[in-house]
Amino acid sequence: MGLDLTPPGLSAERFLSEGEPLAGGPAWLAALRQQATLRLRVEGLPANDDEGWRQTPLAALKRFPLGGRAAAVATPASSLLRAEERAARLVFRNGALQPAAGDMAALPAGVTLASLAELWRAEPARLAGRLGRLSATEGLPFAQLNLSLAADGYALLIDDGVRLERPVEIVFAGDGEAAWHPRVLIALGRDSTAAVLECHVGRGAYLANGVSELLLAAGARLGYCRVQDEAPAALHLHAGMAELAGGARLDSVVLSLGGGLARNEWRVRLAGEGAEVRLDEVFALRGRQQGETISVIEHLAPHTGSAQVAKGVLDGHARKVFQGKIAVASGAAKAAGSQLNKTLLLSRTAEVASKPELEINCDDVQCSHGAAVGALDEDQLFYLRSRGVPLLQAQALLVDGFLDQVVETVALPTVAAALRARIAAWLAEREGNGT
Repeated sequence: MGLDLTPPGLSAERFLSEGEPLAGGPAWLAALRQQATLRLRVEGLPANDDEGWRQTPLAALKRFPLGGRAAAVATPASSLLRAEERAARLVFRNGALQPAAGDMAALPAGVTLASLAELWRAEPARLAGRLGRLSATEGLPFAQLNLSLAADGYALLIDDGVRLERPVEIVFAGDGEAAWHPRVLIALGRDSTAAVLECHVGRGAYLANGVSELLLAAGARLGYCRVQDEAPAALHLHAGMAELAGGARLDSVVLSLGGGLARNEWRVRLAGEGAEVRLDEVFALRGRQQGETISVIEHLAPHTGSAQVAKGVLDGHARKVFQGKIAVASGAAKAAGSQLNKTLLLSRTAEVASKPELEINCDDVQCSHGAAVGALDEDQLFYLRSRGVPLLQAQALLVDGFLDQVVETVALPTVAAALRARIAAWLAEREGNGT
């Protein structure tokens, strides 16, 4: 059994009336907000009979206050990287920036990392034509809600040819009972490179409804890692939208461990010849957690490439939903796309639903998809048990090796080490609980 799927009758008007968008900003931003609000009022929020939302426990969104912002507090936020391993750090708590917890000393020239609220007040021209550029995508109502109500977030803007050697770390921490709508804008100039490690943590009962817009100019390279490790009472919605020019590459990996509901959506446009994207995910869920991954990758130009791998484990009554679509346009000759979803079930009550999809409108392409669900290998377990390894420890060793097949593809060793540390902590907690 998964989470309750009772039709909740979600009201867009309730969100909008209880929300508190940050005042100020340029006229073009106000117009974007107004358009998003109007669209929400016309189209409404999703219900469980809508395509793409039929397995989502939308009723969970009614269990706590939806509007307002919990008070920001100055308690320390944990970090996955040491100071010498990162280029900069920003911390947000309950949706609000915590300036004292940040560290911007190591940023080189040509790199801007700043609060979105600060930029749209002080330098709105740097956001014009970028912020909100991709968020008009149909079928993402919570992205429209984010645009309407976003109060803050961050922007990472990198000039042409600038190489950021160390990753930027962003921490979003929550401990209140409210909803916030963080916004992310990452724009890389021609032939620039950057890596971002984004951590979402918290122990409160809240809704975090985030949107990330990633704009990569020709030849740009971005590594984008998101760690989602929130409490079972928290709800996490995220829509990532990316547009890649010719020769650009996006390497994304999501580590999903927490939240009663964690829904990650991706809309990726491979707009220029030779653009490439890799969307990977590692998930480890238990109890009655539900994780969802919904993606649409559009190959719009020749010689574009996409690869998507999701691997994870489910314990208890946990549930995973995977819906992935590769769409190849008529002019995208020599495009190559692949999807693979593999899940290990650690209990008989865990569930997984997988729906891969290919939409191909060009003959000269190579596209594939696959899915596999199973239990741990009994022969491998027997081998470890016969050498004195306790059952839970033996299971942990096999799970760790299974998940590490994705982690080892992360280019930056410091980020890969941070992911391995979180996975090890999850496995240790499972072993300590005896489940």
